[in-house]
Amino acid sequence: MQGRVAFLPYVPIRLKAQKPKPFPEAPRTLGEHLKRCRLARKLSQKQVAKLLGVSPFTVLNWEKNRTTPPTRTIPTILRFLGYNPLGPSGPGSLPEQLLLGAWERLRGDSSRR
Repeated sequence: MQGRVAFLPYVPIRLKAQKPKPFPEAPRTLGEHLKRCRLARKLSQKQVAKLLGVSPFTVLNWEKNRTTPPTRTIPTILRFLGYNPLGPSGPGSLPEQLLLGAWERLRGDSSRR
């Protein structure tokens, strides 16, 4: 069969699916908050990485929840976000407690100790 090409008739195909949303409506993880804030400000992962002092691959991993940010970067991330992702609710897990502690130190609160 060398030199021959099989004839496949033209069949129109329509793929139907909703486009995925760029970020979750109600972010639950720090990575989801980071992605939502980045997209709202129309920044690239490379630009955010430069602002946070990390590599673009690190930002990608945080946004996809493959890894979590180390404690030392949380104050920088909170400054970038401009808010505490935990909101008014109290901390439950150890990472949430660390996040809240970093937020309080960033703001200068000492009332929760």
